[in-house]
Amino acid sequence: MLCMTCGHQSADGASVCGNCGAPLRSGHDAGRNKEPLGAPPPYNKSLYTIIASQISLFDAGRLSLEAVDKELAQYEEYYKEKTEAVRAMDIPDDLRDTFDEEYRCGLSGTEGMYEAMGTLRRYLQSGDIALRDRGLAGIDSSLHLVNTALRMNWDSANVLAQSIQDIIDQHEGKTPDPGESFAFGGGFALADGMNLAGF
Repeated sequence: MLCMTCGHQSADGASVCGNCGAPLRSGHDAGRNKEPLGAPPPYNKSLYTIIASQISLFDAGRLSLEAVDKELAQYEEYYKEKTEAVRAMDIPDDLRDTFDEEYRCGLSGTEGMYEAMGTLRRYLQSGDIALRDRGLAGIDSSLHLVNTALRMNWDSANVLAQSIQDIIDQHEGKTPDPGESFAFGGGFALADGMNLAGF
């Protein structure tokens, strides 16, 4: 599982990132936990540092074009998939206003990361310093958006988890009415959609 905070590839099923310690919980798991998720992970620029280091090593002739391009291609594909996942999210109309800012921030961040990776790959081929600088600046600003969306999602996940737990507590031993069942199912669907988007 790839950590959206720092970009580290953690083992499948891991609950926290092996590099930065950010939780790797799914929204579905969050909805079944009575305890709040706690504080979001701190703002993390590790992915920027990793990529900037690789570019510097490439510029110094210590990393091959193929090695750096392969790494950037993986990140580019990852953020392309995340952008598509965010675009495909089906947020219920009654929740759209609540999550609009989070959605737009996350979408802008993943789109920016995808574009920045492509820009850096073009730099590797052309040697155009302006492309390198634009790509690195794009990663920096896009990571800010992704980190902001992550924090917004963290708050939302806590709200959803508590709302779902309240429904469970209120109806323990009772059959909920259809409106409450929809809210319960919609909460899981929304949280799962956000997790698919990598936030």
